[in-house]
Parts: sequence; C-alpha cells; structure tokens
Amino acid sequence: MTVDVFFSIKEVEPWALVGKVVVVIDVLRATTTIATALTNGCKEIIPAGDVQTAFALAAKFPIPQVLIGGERKGRKVLGFHLGNSPVEYTREVVAGKILILTTTNGTRALVFSRQADLVVVLSLVNLSAVSEYVAGLKEDVSILCAGTNSENSLEDSVCAGLLVGRLQKMSQQVVSLTRNAQMAKEQADEHKSDLYAMLRISKHGAFLQSIGFAPDLEFCARLDSMTVVPIFRDGSIRPLQPNNPS
Repeated sequence: MTVDVFFSIKEVEPWALVGKVVVVIDVLRATTTIATALTNGCKEIIPAGDVQTAFALAAKFPIPQVLIGGERKGRKVLGFHLGNSPVEYTREVVAGKILILTTTNGTRALVFSRQADLVVVLSLVNLSAVSEYVAGLKEDVSILCAGTNSENSLEDSVCAGLLVGRLQKMSQQVVSLTRNAQMAKEQADEHKSDLYAMLRISKHGAFLQSIGFAPDLEFCARLDSMTVVPIFRDGSIRPLQPNNPS
C-alpha cells in the first residue's frame, strides 16, 4: 500500500485521482459537519461547488425534505437554513433530511475529487472508523487536504498525518509513504498530544475564533467521537452503514 498526501487541491490535477481511493479532509469545518449530520440521521449530503448550484440542487426536492447549509467567509450564506458549524446539525434539525452543502474549501475538494473510484470523508471526529475502513481496502490511498483558499492548513495536514500513522499500524501490508505523507506524519506527531491547542493556533482556527465560532474548535477536536464512515459516490455522501449515536 502506498499512501500519498496532497496538502491542497492545487497540488494535484483531477485526472490524477481517476480510479483512485481518495480521502478528503477539511477539519475546520466541512468534513466535521458532514460526519455530524450523517451521525444525526441526515439521509444524504450533496456537495455543491458554489452558492448558485446549491440553490439549484435544492429546488429539485420538495421543500420539507431539503436543507441548504454552508458558508462563505466563515458565515452562513443569506437564504440558507444552516451555516457550516457542526453544532447546528443536531438530530432534531437534520434527521431524515437531504442536505445541500457548499463551503469555501471542503465541498470544493469533494467536487474536485468526484472522478475518483472511491471518496471517503475524514475529520478528527471519525478518524478511527475511517482508518479501519481504509486499511481494510488494501489499496493505495491518496489523502486530499482541502486546505484554506488553496493553501496548506495545519489542521488538515495533522489529520492526514494521523491517518497515515493509523494506516501503518492497522494495515496487514507494507505501507510505503511518499515524502508528503511522511511530512504529514511528522506534523501529526508534533501536535497529536493536544489537538484542541493545535486548532486554536492554526490560521483558520484563529479566524473562526475572531468571528465568534470558538466553540466549533472544541467540537472539531473531539477525536473519535463518531463512528460514521461517509462515502461520496454518484454525487452524494451517505454513511457506509447506519450509525446510532449514544
């Protein structure tokens, strides 16, 4: 098994992901929000690349069945039901609903990777579940960090590195790391003892704190708090198996 890491979408062309197993990460906050919504009973999540597409997709469904969520510049878009804060996506709000989601970085990375053979959605909150699933595939893995505005983000790199480390421990095969994968693992080793502190010092974490979303950082730092494995296939994200939060 060869594990590679792309620290942002500008490091790879979409055609290079065709036929690959890809793990997409956007810790702050899209992939955490996706894991949360699915854990709380959301029927499916359809990522949209822009706001106009999100409204157009939502119009295809009966109004009571669909929610539109996401952000631009960290804040909820005018006319959306929800923003991109995972704490908004409670069972009371999302259970049984179809969610159209568009964010600055995370859904962009998902749409970017849609030609891959398999796309798995990862954050810190579902690290162990995703790690176990991906290790069991016994295939080469490309880890795609959404980053922030096409630039490397500390939190995504650390999450990628944690996945690399888990795959090394869980895989029954020899795991070969690219230079980027090794770099990500080294970053993870540096910060894994206090993930909340890492999120607070990250550039995007500091921005979210400055606009009133400090509680999101604590939520996003809850390692292995969920067991959902979100799979992006045929335009929508669904859980690999039902998850019942206790």
